Amino acid sequence: MITRDSNGSVLIIITEKYSEINSLVVEVKAILMALNHVIINNWTSVVVKSDCKNATKGFEGNDEDYH
Repeated sequence: MITRDSNGSVLIIITEKYSEINSLVVEVKAILMALNHVIINNWTSVVVKSDCKNATKGFEGNDEDYH
């Protein structure tokens, strides 16, 4: 996970090893880890970027079912 400020400067870099084989599961876990840092740091304006469209779609709040 890489966290940047509004200027693009790196604030935090975190790596973690996951045992899952499914890349979607790993991507969602990484997004959840990032959102946990958002909460801990009381950040109010956040953009989540990922190269896995299905992972980010699940956080968009629509009613579609993504499996």
